[in-house]
Amino acid sequence: FSRYPYGTAAFLIPFLFLLPYVTTISGHNVSLGNDFGPFYYVYKAYLLDFLSQGIFPMWSPSEAAGFPFFSNPLAQAFYPANVLLAFFYNVNDGYTRLDHQVFTITAIAWFSLGLFVWLRSLRVENRHALFAALVMALSYKMTELLRFPNAAHEAAWYPWIFYTLTRMFTAQTWKSVCYWSAGLGASLICLFTAGYPYYVYYLPFLAGPYMLFMLIPAVRTVIFGIEKPNWRKFLTGFSAASAASLLTCGPYLFHMAQTIELT
Repeated sequence: FSRYPYGTAAFLIPFLFLLPYVTTISGHNVSLGNDFGPFYYVYKAYLLDFLSQGIFPMWSPSEAAGFPFFSNPLAQAFYPANVLLAFFYNVNDGYTRLDHQVFTITAIAWFSLGLFVWLRSLRVENRHALFAALVMALSYKMTELLRFPNAAHEAAWYPWIFYTLTRMFTAQTWKSVCYWSAGLGASLICLFTAGYPYYVYYLPFLAGPYMLFMLIPAVRTVIFGIEKPNWRKFLTGFSAASAASLLTCGPYLFHMAQTIELT
């Protein structure tokens, strides 16, 4: 905390702000309603029970006469964070609604931290970056997403996509480009597998204009502080990250699209 006080604050303050949702006080906690239970928690508990036994469930018998589980976006079956949750499931001997609320609010905290480090990469002063990150993360729109855990996790990766794009654009060496390209690829994979495809649709409309700023010399100098970027390095890293994420997630996205079309 003493080394990174602002970043730590950006991550922890959302938990404090939403404390009634992440802990039990006098035997009670605030429970999330709406779609949280029947459309998200039940799938996560089902998935983690299988993963904790070393089994990946391809099918769910609970809908109609049976339903593809792996391609159901509500199941969030391929989200990388499931590995950590499966470990927690074994250690905790189960996974409660409160645990899933903590998992959901972690997305808000991750979103806040991502906004902070992204703004810092654009040379925004610490206090201003922290204030902006917390205003956005604790806004009504973000906290409203708590009833949609998958949506919260989907949104949480956008700042990290912009952060890795920024760092890759300003990188001076091939080693740095490779490092940030890997970070961009990992962020895209998490975005594609977070289980709320509606928010994947926003990607070209958010990342597109941001990358357009890189092309305009006057805007590029103000925002990124670069007059003559190395386009060869950036485009190589960007292409590699995009190709890797699409090749990795392509089959899942294809089958998910088929499942959605059928329903």
